[in-house]
Amino acid sequence: MNKYPRTEKYESQWVEENWMGPNPLQLLEELCNNMKLGPDMKVLDMGCGKGLTSIFFS
Repeated sequence: MNKYPRTEKYESQWVEENWMGPNPLQLLEELCNNMKLGPDMKVLDMGCGKGLTSIFFS
C-alpha cells in the first residue's frame, strides 16, 4: 500500500516545477490524514506560493 495515494495522482514533473519547498503534497497529505476534515469545511491555504497545495485541496 502506498503511503501517499492522493499525491501520486499528480504528475511528478508538474509537482517538482511548482513546489516552493520539499514535498508539499506529501506533507499536506500527512497533515490531512491526522485531521478530521468534513465536506462542508473551508480551508484557508495562506502563503500557497504557486497554488500547488490549494489545487490538492480541490
